[in-house]
Amino acid sequence: MLAVRRRLLGADQRLRSGEWEGHGTTDELRGDTIGLFGCGDIARIVADLATGLGMTCLTYDPYVDEETLPDSISAVDSLESLLERAAVLSIHTPLTPETRHAISHDELEYLSPSDILINTARAEVVDTEALAGALESDAIAGAGIDVFEAEPPTPEGPLFEHENVILTPHIGAQTTESLRNMSLEAATNVKSVYDGELPATTINDGAL
Repeated sequence: MLAVRRRLLGADQRLRSGEWEGHGTTDELRGDTIGLFGCGDIARIVADLATGLGMTCLTYDPYVDEETLPDSISAVDSLESLLERAAVLSIHTPLTPETRHAISHDELEYLSPSDILINTARAEVVDTEALAGALESDAIAGAGIDVFEAEPPTPEGPLFEHENVILTPHIGAQTTESLRNMSLEAATNVKSVYDGELPATTINDGAL
């Protein structure tokens, strides 16, 4: 989010080519609104970080009880309302038939030329061709993409030609701490089953 907003990729490339000036000014995130499409655990962590940067946090998630939301996150009643108000759109919804290409041509038109989109969730939630078109026409300012409809993507993909797009190879969870925590959680859940207890992360305990 910071790298896209501050256009760090372009700055890095220009400096490596010997160009010191010409980057121009960029905008801060402070005072902006981040729109969280989906509001599970990861979205709430992002909201904590965004709040620390001085951002306002909104979410659209029809499956979340608003009373369970932290004080830092306010819910809106439609995806369109979220898109209209968000300077940063961050995707946190799972991929379902309902959410496949939920962000496409029509939805991207709600964003402004200064807005950015971040997708570290599921690639198919965002229509890649529609996103590439919005970037090409400067309908949005940039994007940060960690997931792709075809992985690994080819360098000829529609997003690769844009300097205002940060692309990473699906590494959102690839930290030493994250991998350690996933292993510990799995082992703890296995032990719970052997002890005759419900695993801490059970989502269908009523069926057990």
